[in-house]
Amino acid sequence: MGGLGKTTIAKRVFNEARAKFGHPVWIDVSQQYSAVDLLGDILSEVTKLNVKKLEQMTRAEYEAMLYQTMGAKKYLIVMDDVWDTDVWRMLNPHLPDAQNGSRVLITSLSVEVARSADTCTPPYELRFLTEE
Repeated sequence: MGGLGKTTIAKRVFNEARAKFGHPVWIDVSQQYSAVDLLGDILSEVTKLNVKKLEQMTRAEYEAMLYQTMGAKKYLIVMDDVWDTDVWRMLNPHLPDAQNGSRVLITSLSVEVARSADTCTPPYELRFLTEE
């Protein structure tokens, strides 16, 4: 359900942890997204390439550069407001697991999105606040 504080908690975690990661990235996904735009958003944060240079690249070049860049340092990526399980399936192959403590945090209204991202770890589900 919306309004429970998922984004607020994720922002707090991101802001407190970002100094421990070489590549901290926050991306807003939402219902309408473009795979190329998401890849470009991440790349613009971690490579500091200018927009014109990024616009000249193909999706395959985005994917290869993302994999190469993210393998070099520990990263924290927050993907906020993910509605579709395909977002993780599209990005995951381009985020190397270098066993260096890199992390991805996903906020979503859908438990299925969370479960599809990690089948071994149960998702953290926020509950409504009580009167107290």
